Amino acid sequence: MKVVKGASWVMLGLLLASPVFAKTFTYTAQCNIQVIDPKKAPNPPARVTGTGTGKTADAACTAAKKDATQKAPAGTYARHCQCKPA
Repeated sequence: MKVVKGASWVMLGLLLASPVFAKTFTYTAQCNIQVIDPKKAPNPPARVTGTGTGKTADAACTAAKKDATQKAPAGTYARHCQCKPA
């Protein structure tokens, strides 16, 4: 067996030169609006929508739900959120 000097450095250089891209998931969440105080929300929307990204599908869905619930108007809250890939 013949050992070539410097071959390991060549392989290391090839590994380091190759770009590595992590997959990013993007999801959209849609939530129904429930009115708590009609005086604060006289004419609320029926639903709110949010988007989110993450390293996993669950993380992206959670981020999308958080974005959607933060858009609920005063006197309401978001519920029954559903996620779909964007």
